[in-house]
Amino acid sequence: MFCRKQIYFCGLIIIVLFAFTGCNSPKSVSNPEIRSISDSTVTIAWASDKPYKGRINYYAAGNRDMTETVEENFSHAYRHEVTLDGLESGTQYIYWFGDHETQYFFRTKPVAVKPFSFLVELDNLSDRIVPLLMSEMPEFILSFSKESKNTDYQSIKPHVPVYDLYGQKSSYSKAENRPDDPNKPWKLDWGGLCLIFIEDLSDLNPYLDSPTAHTIGIIMRQNSRPDTEEIPRNTALHRRILDHNKKHPSNEIAFVLMPGPEIAGKQIDAVSYLQLPLVEDNSAKKSAAIRFDVNIEATYAVLLDTDDEIALKLPPLKENRTCEECRRLASTGSYKESVLAYQAFIDNNQGHFQIDDAYYAIADIMDTKLFQFKTAGEWYHKLVSLYPDSTLTPLAAQRLQYIAKYADYNFIPLSRFERIRSVDVLQFKDDSPDDNLLKKDRILDRAKKIIEQYPDAAIAPVIYYWLANQYRNHNTQKAQETYLTLLKQYPDHPYSKEVWWEIGEAHYDAGHYKKAIAAFNTALKAIPDSAEDIQAQIARAKRNLRRRHLNQICVLIPVGIVLLSVFWAPAGFQSNTLLKAILAFMMLLILFLFAGWLIAEQFSSIKELIIIAAGVAAAFSCGFPFSAMLSKKILRTSNTRSDYRTPYPTLFGIMINLIFAAASVYVVIFHTNEHFLTMINL
Repeated sequence: MFCRKQIYFCGLIIIVLFAFTGCNSPKSVSNPEIRSISDSTVTIAWASDKPYKGRINYYAAGNRDMTETVEENFSHAYRHEVTLDGLESGTQYIYWFGDHETQYFFRTKPVAVKPFSFLVELDNLSDRIVPLLMSEMPEFILSFSKESKNTDYQSIKPHVPVYDLYGQKSSYSKAENRPDDPNKPWKLDWGGLCLIFIEDLSDLNPYLDSPTAHTIGIIMRQNSRPDTEEIPRNTALHRRILDHNKKHPSNEIAFVLMPGPEIAGKQIDAVSYLQLPLVEDNSAKKSAAIRFDVNIEATYAVLLDTDDEIALKLPPLKENRTCEECRRLASTGSYKESVLAYQAFIDNNQGHFQIDDAYYAIADIMDTKLFQFKTAGEWYHKLVSLYPDSTLTPLAAQRLQYIAKYADYNFIPLSRFERIRSVDVLQFKDDSPDDNLLKKDRILDRAKKIIEQYPDAAIAPVIYYWLANQYRNHNTQKAQETYLTLLKQYPDHPYSKEVWWEIGEAHYDAGHYKKAIAAFNTALKAIPDSAEDIQAQIARAKRNLRRRHLNQICVLIPVGIVLLSVFWAPAGFQSNTLLKAILAFMMLLILFLFAGWLIAEQFSSIKELIIIAAGVAAAFSCGFPFSAMLSKKILRTSNTRSDYRTPYPTLFGIMINLIFAAASVYVVIFHTNEHFLTMINL
């Protein structure tokens, strides 16, 4: 039996382990940022108040099971730097430092043919920069504001690199793309884009060698540039650009950004000159932030405050475009160019058997990709009118009906909602880390603002219903509140009819079976026509509730047997029986693994088979030492050798052990795969 010294020793071990784990708090992390990034590597730097050897955990978004850990190469230090390599291009990764719970994300550079966006800041946007990062998802940020301080970007530096006119804005020395001489030109290569930052024309030549770039942009840093209206065709800069584009048509200089009092653009000989207020002056800026959308065919500048769009590069239109070429443009993200190509195909191929495909493709791109519903409706209507026998006409008519139903307020609520539903919210999965769920909630808040701005819009109840369905995946209480708001404000809407059923489903999915039953009972009164389906769901909820209560009882049974066998007088435990239990466990484990292998198709995975086999083996083997001792104590038998011939303690012990095993097996199955309980009608 255990003696008092052994008990004291075990208690001491527990106290030491608790103290060790309690004192092992996460090491400090401050000023984390992306130091450098490519299509396959990223270097992350941070500081700490005490020296230690840094460690970063990371995984590709959606593949948390593939988490990897990398330690820094240096010994204990205050400044830390870790390089992650072997990454996939154009892929988002989630990472965190050591034992910290705060998670960040970054995206590796894309390959040249993949589209991407970046953000230009013209004025200090420190109060808007995080929402802009979440909504626009730029791959890097260019800050052209002298008012912005380095600390203004600390909240986004762990996610994207930040540059200004002179290189990367970093809290650490030797930042990537930051020349020691501030007057020295430099270039930024990202995917198929090359941005060259220069003072004058003489700096340009050494930086034009970018063989992978399909688009080159020049950013002039001088303050005394003329307005775009005054740019003559015969300037040295323009002649140099035309000469380069003639010699290198596959990687042309597409645009030039230059200082000026206000935003203005002009195109000369297929070269776009965009004037930006790159320096602070008394002129009011038309837009404080610009998103640049870059793809292999075209580049656009979108003024975020006004939604104005400036084309910086457009693809050359061919007279004999095929539908396959048009589809290829759309598949690369060049939606506007694809529309132009389809229009050219229609104009040049009247009577072609694929004309109706082209009409539908234009309408679909305008509808589902660009969210320009008025134009989409016009193209759908053309298809329905001109080609009533086309196989695509029923689909077009269906979309026409949907667009017309929510056409109020000039399609603005519909356009904003569809963009959120079809693009923004899909960036975050339901099984994403808590950090990503918070970002997803911010996007959902933007959908709520649409209702606040347009409460009587036809799309408003649809937005409420969609919001509730989004919340139910991670916040059941908020989902219920949103469902009830839908019922209260739009009681006659078809979605309101099934609100209580949806609430019951939300609670059922979350495991709140009592609340689910209450909601289903309310739904029975609201929609008696669906009574049969609702009653079936109530029965399932009651069954699951019964299983949960039975699981609690089954947990108490083995715990009670162990406690009674050890602490019922005379208190103690025969430790020599543990070896027999271990041997029995090993033998039973082999037996159950073999039996499970014979019916392996019944298990969802090898991991599940091993867990159930190990759990069942432990249930039958680990209980008999405690069961035998408890039976002897209950029957008040002695421990003398002669009494072992009495059969009652053995039989009673076997009965107790069977109860122990049955309860333990139920617990194992309940927590591993409840499907097996259904097979035995539990």
